[in-house]
This record gives sequence, C-alpha cells and structure tokens, in this order.
Amino acid sequence: MGDKIRARWQNHKQSAQRRNIKFLFTFEEWVSWWEAQLGPDWMQRRGRRRGQYVMARNEDKGPYAHWNVKCLLTEDNIRQRNVPKGEKHWFSHLTMKQVRAIFTAQDACALELARNYTVGYGTIRAIR
Repeated sequence: MGDKIRARWQNHKQSAQRRNIKFLFTFEEWVSWWEAQLGPDWMQRRGRRRGQYVMARNEDKGPYAHWNVKCLLTEDNIRQRNVPKGEKHWFSHLTMKQVRAIFTAQDACALELARNYTVGYGTIRAIR
C-alpha cells in the first residue's frame, strides 16, 4: 500500500509541476493532510470522479501548501473554479473567436468539438 500512496503523491506533485504550480507538501505532510481531512480510508475517498474529494487551492491560485488548500468534493471544486475563457487559460490555446463558436454551437457534440479544436472535453464543458 505504501508504494501506491507514494505513487499518488508523486503524480499529484508532477501534475502541479506541469501546470507551473508550486507543490510544497512533502510525502509525509501530504499523507497527514489527507488523513486529517478524510480519515483512515482517505485513499478510497479521494479522486477526480463525482463523489470523491480533491485537494483544492484557494481560488485556484498560489501553491499547493497546507495553508492554501481545502478538501472539496470534485463537483464543488469544478463549480467554484473561475475558468477564464480563451487563450489566457493554461490548458487552452483557443482564440476568443473559437471560444464564441464553441459556446454558440449548442447542438454540436462536446466530444466532436473537443476533437475539432484539439482541446479536452473539460475545456468544452467549461466554455459551455
């Protein structure tokens, strides 16, 4: 179990680094934080699916640090996200014209739009 937990910590740390977000938790601090938030069965309760919990940064700003994170349900974290539209967002290379086209294409399938604009399904959902 220890290797699996360490792998989850490493994945979280690497994901933050890819997004240019500082990750200030040591492995031990990270495990302690999760245990304090969700109890001994925290590994089964954390994740990115509906009904699972995530470590959410305050206002999606700043580092992952004990003083800047809270435990939220995945769906609450998504609702609270202040997602900028268009080319200024870190996961999007879309222009404002493309964002408007996606927003107004209500009849089009989100997966098809994601393929056409080479962005993730989540980007399409955030725009809509």
